[in-house]
Amino acid sequence: MATLNATNLKHGSSSSNNIVLAADGSTTISNLSGGGKLLQTIMVQKTDTTSHSNGSTRADISGITVNITPSATSSKILITSTLNFCGYEGGYSFALYLMRGSTDLAIGDASSSRTRCTIGGLTDYDNGHDMRPWHYSYLDSPNTTSQVTYKWQWNQPYHSANIYLNRSMQNNDASYSPMGASNIIVQEIAA
Repeated sequence: MATLNATNLKHGSSSSNNIVLAADGSTTISNLSGGGKLLQTIMVQKTDTTSHSNGSTRADISGITVNITPSATSSKILITSTLNFCGYEGGYSFALYLMRGSTDLAIGDASSSRTRCTIGGLTDYDNGHDMRPWHYSYLDSPNTTSQVTYKWQWNQPYHSANIYLNRSMQNNDASYSPMGASNIIVQEIAA
């Protein structure tokens, strides 16, 4: 097998290098036409547990925060996330909020006194031993080349009961009290 040793490749009529081969093995290809290219992917995974003890107050979900610096103002950021969530048994409502910095993303329209959120529901789980995954994806246009922070917040808007991530409410040493993992993934997509 033959090996071609080169650092740059270009078309004969091109004034600049079209393919640059770096010493670390990475490759840069210029002049690719069209958008939709995946430029970078960052994932934060949380495997330990956390809780929110004053459920009626909005708060960051500890460990479910990720930073990304877009390479162009025209880039889109695809956020995907899975949260293994449990609230207090008995049918209390909960709300989850996807955010860019301090800005809410993808929340419902205002309607009377109803809570606007990204994901919401009731914690009517099986005797406090149930933990359910909530999946979400959103395509954002941050319009910046500065670092952007994406995160989740949570609360129980009408109650002050505890809410939990990656564990059930009972959290007993038993096969019916599961432990989970949650994550948030961001991907920069070229426009």
